Amino acid sequence: MNIKENITRVICLEQNEGLSAYQGVGAQQHQDVYEIFYNFLNDIKPSRILEIGTGQGGLTQFLKTACNDLNIAVDILSYDIVDHEWFNDIRLKGVDIRIENIFNEDFTAVNTDVSNFIARDGVTLVLCDGLCKIREFNLFSKFIKC
Repeated sequence: MNIKENITRVICLEQNEGLSAYQGVGAQQHQDVYEIFYNFLNDIKPSRILEIGTGQGGLTQFLKTACNDLNIAVDILSYDIVDHEWFNDIRLKGVDIRIENIFNEDFTAVNTDVSNFIARDGVTLVLCDGLCKIREFNLFSKFIKC
């Protein structure tokens, strides 16, 4: 997989276009993250990925494409609180994108679908990239398993 040919660097941040795009889909990530994540996915071979904050969807699409390329059978579950019409294209590629606030008001609990998803056998990669990253991380650290 030639990762770099699918990445576009976006420099118009004041229009909230993010920092890069993957296969034309915006991602609020630095363009160097793709190669790092590709190698990381190859090393850990996750059974599932939980992404908090689908955002524009570029990273989500990349994760699915990279796992397919690496022959990693992975379930990707991504949550956001804003729906976008282009999420349907990513869903068609096999990503479960849900529009839902999964946290209680003070970030001390998460819905049981999410905690059960993390608890399943195998490696779960949890990406805390919503609006309250520190609170998300603190909450999800209770569910992480060895």
